[in-house]
Amino acid sequence: MTTVVRNTIRVLKSVIAFRLLLIALGVVGYLLRAGPIPKPGQSGPPMHMGLLLPTLFSSLFLLIPWLEKRLGRFYLPTALVLTILDFSLQYGVAYLRPGSFGYVMVTLNQQQVSFFWASTEIILLVLLPCILAGAAYGLRPAVWASSLATTIHLAMGLAIWRGGLPLEGYLTLLPVRIGVLYAFPMIVGKMTDTWRQEHTELEVANQHLRATEYPRHHSGYYCLFN
Repeated sequence: MTTVVRNTIRVLKSVIAFRLLLIALGVVGYLLRAGPIPKPGQSGPPMHMGLLLPTLFSSLFLLIPWLEKRLGRFYLPTALVLTILDFSLQYGVAYLRPGSFGYVMVTLNQQQVSFFWASTEIILLVLLPCILAGAAYGLRPAVWASSLATTIHLAMGLAIWRGGLPLEGYLTLLPVRIGVLYAFPMIVGKMTDTWRQEHTELEVANQHLRATEYPRHHSGYYCLFN
């Protein structure tokens, strides 16, 4: 396992740990009635527990130490796929049910502002594993990761359409989201490929230099002692 892959795993684990902390703070805020309280007759709970299960599953996968040793080089790709699925599903639910993610509310300039689960923040979490895929593996894996996230977004749009829900707001920003999901990971992946190519060329040049210097010194010593 290379240093880049190990560092990528550390970053992903740190993000998941921070995410769990936010969930815990949100649940505590809800229990203390700091969050929105559903009125009688309202449908749906303020906390969408079904979307917490993928987060808990991906968290367990990343925070159990022996899984990393057992899966080896397949560990990071699996973790990236799980986090992309997790955050993409959360984005879809944040769009369909904005109130279900307003765990903690504060009043700012006579307006209530929700934290932790806004859809604009979750799309950045979807972007993060795609960027990490490019940083760890290069351009092609970055494209695959972005394509997975884009496919999930398109599938959610299809589910919204088949469910008879308004699709205009979702489609308005869809091209921007897809462009962001591809642009940044591809830039990072291209930089990674360039760095690896330059590193390989430098190693080859150093090996060639050592191969040409050693026979010269060896032949000189041979002539000196003969």
